[in-house]
Amino acid sequence: MPTRGLIPLTLLITAGLAHGEPPCLDPLIERVSLRLRTAPAGLRPRLAPVPDPALTSHALRLQADAGELDLDWTDAQAVEALLADTVRATRAAEPEHGADMLAVYTAGPVDRAPFYLPLANDVRGIGYGRLGLAPTETFRSAVDPRLDGVAFLGDLPTALAEPVEAERLFLHELGHRWGVYVHLADGGDALLGRNCRHWSAFVDAGDAPLEGHRWSPVAGGWRADAPQPPLRYAPLTRYLMGLIPLDEVPPIERLAVAAPPCDEPARNGEPNPRWRALGPADPPWVQTAERVAHPAAQVVAAEGPRLPA
Repeated sequence: MPTRGLIPLTLLITAGLAHGEPPCLDPLIERVSLRLRTAPAGLRPRLAPVPDPALTSHALRLQADAGELDLDWTDAQAVEALLADTVRATRAAEPEHGADMLAVYTAGPVDRAPFYLPLANDVRGIGYGRLGLAPTETFRSAVDPRLDGVAFLGDLPTALAEPVEAERLFLHELGHRWGVYVHLADGGDALLGRNCRHWSAFVDAGDAPLEGHRWSPVAGGWRADAPQPPLRYAPLTRYLMGLIPLDEVPPIERLAVAAPPCDEPARNGEPNPRWRALGPADPPWVQTAERVAHPAAQVVAAEGPRLPA
């Protein structure tokens, strides 16, 4: 059975503006089952160890020399450079940290959607070779050879004000460490939707945080509903994470709807329906189509077995 879990994880609080200390993290942290505390602000990063010795996470507060980070948050390259600097600061503050991933929130509002920045992959058979991140499926960045990646999760005030959405975003970006990028041996990219890095809107992913929908039979077709808390990764995602063996993954079911490839946001002025993702406030979506099932072995035939298992 797989032994690697989802922690240790380090939470970073970076100063987007010259706000004071961020408010207490407890309302958010309890939602994501991490017990973290912030360290005092300062010109140099400082770490506060978690009081519970059974947990290995830390919280780090970073602040620029002038007290602010003057950054164009709409510039993807600039934001990625900031995250690389954040990783280096973490390494300088605690050279022996054992985190696999960093989760970054800003102390003040910023105009930047959450995203996951891969820094390494040591797992074969989960589709990383299709992302074009490196010449080979497995790779490791020199920025910090110990880290798998960084999840940028937006600003902390919004996360504290909207804990349910904050939990969804946390699970969504965390899930991108492993998926979803896989193809089918007999159906190409039929499982994939937005940017070829999420479930297709037509995949019955249940209450999964990586998009897809819960599809239920209704008169005249199938009804899609937005995932509802408590969110749970789809079985195939849990296999890709290394949390369950392949023989525990049921067939992946989807609606067979003609649509552009997963890398096309629109065609002929019409949005790609595979990219659609219902929110909690959206009305149900009814679709007429044949429902098909793909054994998980079709993914293995396309990507190879997960190694390590």
